[in-house]
Amino acid sequence: MRREQGRGTFVSKPKLDHGPRELTSFSQEMRRHRLTATSRVLERGEAGASEQIAAALEVSPETPVFVLKRLRMADGEPVGIQTAYIPLALAPGIGDENLENVSLYEILQTRWGLQPSNARETYFAVSAEAQISSLLRIAPASPIFAVERVTSLASGKPFEFVQSFLRGGRYNVVLELAANRAPQATREGGLH
Repeated sequence: MRREQGRGTFVSKPKLDHGPRELTSFSQEMRRHRLTATSRVLERGEAGASEQIAAALEVSPETPVFVLKRLRMADGEPVGIQTAYIPLALAPGIGDENLENVSLYEILQTRWGLQPSNARETYFAVSAEAQISSLLRIAPASPIFAVERVTSLASGKPFEFVQSFLRGGRYNVVLELAANRAPQATREGGLH
């Protein structure tokens, strides 16, 4: 709940924690929060990998990639926009799949044996552009998170590059930090 002077008390929706955790799909993450995940395909098709996408996927520029841009929703409320890039050589025919309200990871695993092993995410704070703010139903120039993720197979080969825009008012970035527990040397140079 939050209180606003002169306006009243309002029920606030809980924020979704986003940070170090198991590598899961959006659908799995929403289930963890007891929310119903849905998505709407905004764009899909094939393209040649740009320099940035090629570098992330460790392929040559202009390598054919499948592009899937979706509006991601939790209990019907827009919470993010995700654009995934997948090398077509790793998932031939992916463009024929129904990708509206499904887990992309589940399809990649069952159809092509692409099992995500690890991912690296980078977060940026940005202002929402007009099209993004309209889709996320937020005021223009609202603060949002821009996230880039590279997901790799157990072999270390990247198979997915995702660019996301997440509603800043619905996400917390949570980091779990631990002290370095390496033994400390004593003055004499020995170890404890």
